[in-house]
Amino acid sequence: MTRAAFITDTHIGLGFKDDRVYKVLNSYADAMDRLQPDVIFHLGDVFHTKRPAADAIEFATTWFTRLAQAATTVVVLAGGHDTDAHMGITAIDFLDDLSDNIKIILEPESLGNILLMPYIRRLENKHLKMLTQHDIVFMHQGIADAPLDNQGRKYGTVMDAVNSEYLHHLCLCLNGHMHTPWTSGNIHVIGSPYPTRRGMLADSRSYPVLDLENLDDLTFYNYEDTFSLKKVNVEYDPDPDLKLKNDLYRALPPRETNVFYYVDIAVTGQVTQALYLEIRKIVESVYKKQLDDLSVISVLPHDQRDAIDSLKRATRKMENTSPVAMMQVWMEDRRRKAYFDANPKLRERMVAAFGDIVSGISGSLDATFD
Repeated sequence: MTRAAFITDTHIGLGFKDDRVYKVLNSYADAMDRLQPDVIFHLGDVFHTKRPAADAIEFATTWFTRLAQAATTVVVLAGGHDTDAHMGITAIDFLDDLSDNIKIILEPESLGNILLMPYIRRLENKHLKMLTQHDIVFMHQGIADAPLDNQGRKYGTVMDAVNSEYLHHLCLCLNGHMHTPWTSGNIHVIGSPYPTRRGMLADSRSYPVLDLENLDDLTFYNYEDTFSLKKVNVEYDPDPDLKLKNDLYRALPPRETNVFYYVDIAVTGQVTQALYLEIRKIVESVYKKQLDDLSVISVLPHDQRDAIDSLKRATRKMENTSPVAMMQVWMEDRRRKAYFDANPKLRERMVAAFGDIVSGISGSLDATFD
């Protein structure tokens, strides 16, 4: 028996709540201490950036040292976030200096009937041919018809994607790179151990362990201490006849275990400092220490938003027309012209107000990019 364990897309140094990330990865290292596998495969994207910060390197050093002590061999495939051929940067170069039993894979390599394929930005026919010449593939590539997320979007046919037709003949394919777990026959996208962006769920996140001499002995184990990031969008229209507390409490979904929240509240009308503080107090009382971020913004009433949307639709093909001219064209629509002809002062106020909005946006952009 040759027992192998896998992990992928750890993205150490992700930048948000690293303590949660480290907790999940340390739990995995604990599991490897108990399992004592013959080999641990990391299928790529060790780091989130090609120039990781000092604390990310420090954690990775300790973590990989633990993995090297738990397993006979640790094999690390380079992911797209780990290397940059154009800049000559490889963030994971130092890993094989930590221990003699850590091996880094920067180019496709065969281990008997197993193909190890690190990230290749532009797949060529020679790479696809390699896939057909092996029975087992461990890789870090896109798969064209695999899902990108929980909203049904596919990875698509792009230069770093493999069509699954090149994989169905395999006895087993384990893949990194894509963060949403997915299985099709003997093709398994392992997925990241935890969410790497807002709104990404951590449900059913697991890592495979198998006997390389008996592929039927493939088991997925759930990660311990993993978590979800959930985006909550609430529209709040202050009603003087209702108490804010009761109204907002009803709009916020209840707190769930191991879920951390990013809450965006859109308030119709003006947001005063007092209103913001009251909203924040209510949101914090609902989500407590599981609140990661809160944004409170002022939005137009629905009828005015509908008017702006109509303006966008009516003028979407007028690329070379100024925004204020678009507004005037919109007013000249036969259904609105009579109304604005009868209310010329209203026409003037709306055009002026729209011009002020456009100027304000332009000024903000200029300030941002100066």
